[in-house]
Amino acid sequence: MTRLAAFTLVLISYLSSTGCANEHRIEVDLSTTAPRFILTGKTWGWPFVWPRVNALAIGADSEPVWELEALDKQGVAARELAIVYGEVPKGFVQKHPGGDVRPGRLIPGKTYYVGATGPGDEVFRTIFALPMDPLGPPPDPAWTPDRKKMNPPS
Repeated sequence: MTRLAAFTLVLISYLSSTGCANEHRIEVDLSTTAPRFILTGKTWGWPFVWPRVNALAIGADSEPVWELEALDKQGVAARELAIVYGEVPKGFVQKHPGGDVRPGRLIPGKTYYVGATGPGDEVFRTIFALPMDPLGPPPDPAWTPDRKKMNPPS
């Protein structure tokens, strides 16, 4: 786990139990194929001043799932900033998973924690879970049918 991942997960855990002066919500849009995380940042001074985001992390079970970091240390303006899960937006670089590896598929019903920070005291956070599929959980990709049970000898 990278230092940024550890810091971000600790930050998300801390913020989930405390308040913050410039705390904002992250809206989760599940109407698209991949979830979209929308950061609006409407605070005092809005619409003339926009908070900025310089890191975003998604975690589950105390493990990082996906991490982004802004290329500019001053961050990216959170003016209707919409980040689609798995797509690195303009002005950001992916930190976890490393390289050009896409983050893993989100699991329906599992709880995910999303947090973003800015260069000042801006903090964005939310908790979400994908809706459960009425057909049950997705099959294990390593599963193979037992042919003997499917076609018993007569």
